[in-house]
Amino acid sequence: LSLTLRCMGGAASRSLVEAFMPALGNCQALRSLRLDLDTPLTCGAQMTSGLVTMLERLSAWRRLESLSLGYLWWTEATPDTLDRFREALQAFDGSVRSVGIRCPQDQE
Repeated sequence: LSLTLRCMGGAASRSLVEAFMPALGNCQALRSLRLDLDTPLTCGAQMTSGLVTMLERLSAWRRLESLSLGYLWWTEATPDTLDRFREALQAFDGSVRSVGIRCPQDQE
């Protein structure tokens, strides 16, 4: 599954984090996910937290083999969110064979 999600904040980002990402985490047969989150810096913490919740749910199925994440504002993630991210990846128990992380380019 390859998705690019764009939102500018407010209700759209809440919907992504509270409804869409958890629902995506319930996809038991998902084997490959390429997810790009095109959001402003101000949504960075909220988006990374939603992403981690999705990965925590996906790890229960241990079927995901390929994960590619793009354009996330990792600098805005809290230490707790980063710990949860690491734990979620470990919970896949080896099913994830490749992880790719693409970072936003500096616009300056």
